[in-house]
Amino acid sequence: MLVAGLSRAQNLADAARELAAKIALRIESGERAAVVVRNLSSLGPAEVAEVRRALEAALPRQGTPAEVRVTLSENRQGLLWVAEIGQQVAMLKVPRTAASNAAAAGPVIDKRLLWEQDSSILDVAPADGLGLLVLGAGEVSLDREGKRETVRINSSRPWPRDLRGRLELEGGSFRAYLPGIVCRGPTSPPLRADCRESDEPWPLYAGNTLLGRAHLAAGRNYFDGRVVTPSGTSRKLAPFFSAAAIEQNGETAWILAPVDSPGTLGAVGGDIASIENPCGARWLALATRPGDADEADGVQAYDVVEGRPVAVGQPVEFPGPVTALWPMTGGGAVAVARDLQTGRYAAYRVALRCGSRQVSEPQP
Repeated sequence: MLVAGLSRAQNLADAARELAAKIALRIESGERAAVVVRNLSSLGPAEVAEVRRALEAALPRQGTPAEVRVTLSENRQGLLWVAEIGQQVAMLKVPRTAASNAAAAGPVIDKRLLWEQDSSILDVAPADGLGLLVLGAGEVSLDREGKRETVRINSSRPWPRDLRGRLELEGGSFRAYLPGIVCRGPTSPPLRADCRESDEPWPLYAGNTLLGRAHLAAGRNYFDGRVVTPSGTSRKLAPFFSAAAIEQNGETAWILAPVDSPGTLGAVGGDIASIENPCGARWLALATRPGDADEADGVQAYDVVEGRPVAVGQPVEFPGPVTALWPMTGGGAVAVARDLQTGRYAAYRVALRCGSRQVSEPQP
């Protein structure tokens, strides 16, 4: 048993990394830590989630699972954390001030305006310094230094009422997915698009990692549950609106917003996306909140602790409903909102940073 003196940690994440260093000494070579956290202290769910994320990020993530049971308790002097690794125990005393400083180190959602227009925006993607690709209802555009090129996309079938679309970049080319149509073209000007009718499955990403490809239900705005993994394996899931993933104990856990009960993460809407967390574990989930088309919207970051969603930080607000939320190539996510006052659509890049103050950057 190792009992540490009062930690010099300035926040809970620092204290968790200090405890992780002690745990690592008790894990055999070739083992990875499978962390289970039990909270018996006055820490809130978000603070407990921050501790768990910091522990997982600092401990070995490859090899045979070795269960590490961490109990968060407290006494009159402060917080007392106990880690059980088999028959070994590590303990750490943490000052109460660490809890009050934790929020400053947690993730904050920033948003930056990328593009706005009168017509609907389905997705946007930066084209490696060559401009910004914008996918709209029946068109794809490339904006480069204020000059815009547009290619129409025609369909023999009427678009669904709640139209969705997705852009995917592959080196110097792009793919544009619309219901029943896939277009391909170069990202460099002049803009061209070779479009054909196709039921090709759409890509599902967590950050820059391809989770798989899913089939859009015919004539609808959701996926029918047929998914093909990157290895080529087919899976059948319940129909869902969107998918995200988080990394827990070195493994990827999927999160779905199902059609029959979109509140998978609690009080959320139908749009979710994965996003990298610079303050701890690799991924968190972003989610819109439920609401009508005439209500302002927000996007909240979530972690999942013991199968339950935990809100992380404060939501970022938008001037109207969020109509699309997709992971963005290169990091962050794309959130498209329709302004209730002007009726215009705007695409924002949302990303996480460590800090305690929300910042909205102006349009570049």
